Amino acid sequence: MSYKPNSQPPKDKANVAYFFFTLMGVAHLLPFNAFLTAFDYFNTNLSKVSKSFEFYFSSIMTWGTFIALGFDLFISSYIQNKKSKLSQEELEEENKKQKLRFTPRVVGSYIIYILTTGSVPIIMLLCPLKVAFGIMMVNVVLVGFSTGICQGGIFGFAAIFEPKYTTAIMSGQGFAGVIVSFLRLITKGATKQTTKGIRDSAFAYFAASAGIVFFIIIGYFVLINTKFAKYYISKYYYHLHHSGNIQDTVGINESGRSTSTESENENEKDNLKTKLIQEDPEIDEPTSTLLGGAPKQIKLWPLYKKIFRFSFSVFFVFLITLALFPSVLVQIPSTRNHLNTTGWYALILITLFNCLDTVGRTLPRWLPNLFSNNFLVGFVVTRLVFYVLFVLCVEKVIFTDAVSIIIVIIFSITNGYPSSISMMRGPFAEGVQEHERSTAAVMMVSDFQFFFLFLFSFFR
Repeated sequence: MSYKPNSQPPKDKANVAYFFFTLMGVAHLLPFNAFLTAFDYFNTNLSKVSKSFEFYFSSIMTWGTFIALGFDLFISSYIQNKKSKLSQEELEEENKKQKLRFTPRVVGSYIIYILTTGSVPIIMLLCPLKVAFGIMMVNVVLVGFSTGICQGGIFGFAAIFEPKYTTAIMSGQGFAGVIVSFLRLITKGATKQTTKGIRDSAFAYFAASAGIVFFIIIGYFVLINTKFAKYYISKYYYHLHHSGNIQDTVGINESGRSTSTESENENEKDNLKTKLIQEDPEIDEPTSTLLGGAPKQIKLWPLYKKIFRFSFSVFFVFLITLALFPSVLVQIPSTRNHLNTTGWYALILITLFNCLDTVGRTLPRWLPNLFSNNFLVGFVVTRLVFYVLFVLCVEKVIFTDAVSIIIVIIFSITNGYPSSISMMRGPFAEGVQEHERSTAAVMMVSDFQFFFLFLFSFFR
C-alpha cells in the first residue's frame, strides 16, 4: 500500500508491527549484553592473559560504536545533500535503483552479530589463550561498530513511523538485557562450576543468543513487506523528495503533547501529484517525477538545535548509567558472602537492572506525558546522585541488601523511562519536518555525546 496525500494510514493489526520493532531492539543490544553478562566466563579464561580485559572490552566497544555512528551520520547527510543537487534526469535514474536504505545497515549488522557471538565458544576452545584474546578484541570491535551502524538504522527507520514505534525499539533493547540475563542464569545454574561446566554453559549461552538474532532477521523482512510498513516507507520517500512548501509536521510542544499542522491550500496540488504516483514493485516508493523535484537538503546544525534538549537528555542518562553499569554495580557486595564468591550476586543485580530498565523503557507507551520537556532535562541531571549512592554501597557504608537493591531498582527505571521519552520526542520536536525525522533520530544517537562517552570509557 503506497502513501497518498490526505489518506488514512492502515492500522497496525494485532500490534504486529509493534512486536517486530520490539524484536529489532532486542537484536540490536543482545550481542552487547551477551558479552557483558558472560563476565564470569571471560574472567575464568582471559584473566590469565590480561587482568584488564574488562577495560579493553568496554573501551574498544565504545570506540567502535562511536566511529560507526559518526560515519553513519556523515554518509547519510552526504548522500542526501548530493542527491539534492542532481538534475531531474539524473535523479530519475538514481531513483530507479533506489532501495530501502535501512535494510543493508540493519540486516548487515545482525549478520555480523551472529558470526561474532556464535564464534565465541569455538574460538575459546580451539585457539591458544593469547590468540583467543586477540580474536575476541576483533570481535568486540566488530560488535561495537555494528551496534553503531544498526542503531542509526533502526532508530532512523522507526522515526518514519509513529513515535510509539521508537518506544518499541527502546523496550526491545531492555528485553535484550533481560533475555541474556536469564539465559546466563539458566546456563550457569544448569552446569557445574568447573572449567568444563563453565565452557559448556557458555557454548549454550552464545549459541542461543546467535539463534535469536537469526530469527529476528526473518522478522525484519516480514515487517517491511506488510501493508502497514509499506505505507509509511512510501510516505517517507514522498516527503523526502517533495520540493513544494507543503507542511505536514507533527511537533511536540512544551508539555510533551503532540501537535500537527497541514497546509490546506496545498491540497489541490497534492491531489494532482497523487495521480502521477508510480509504485516501486518492492516497497511502493514514489519516484521523483511524481514528487516534483529533487530531495530537500537537510542542514544538520539547524536541525540539531531543534532536538538539542532531547539529545542532551539521552546523552546525560547514558553518561551516568555507563559510568556505573556494569563496572561499579558488579562490585556492590552482598551480606551473604557465598553469593559474592560464586558471582551470583553480581549476576542477580545485572538481571534486576535489565528487568527494571525494560519496565522504564516500556512505560512511555502508557505514560507518554509524565514529564514536560523542561522537567525532563532537569530530572536526568539529578541522576548524578547515583554516583554517591553506588560508592556508599561499594564501600559498605550502606551494607544492607534490601537498600542496595532498592537503589538499583530506582537507578534502572530512571535509566529506561527518560531515555525512551527523549527518543520518542526528539524526531517529532517542534520545527522538525517530515523529511528530517529519520536524520534527527540518527543524530539523537550519533552526535557529540558519543565522543564524550568514548573518552569517558578510558577513565572509568
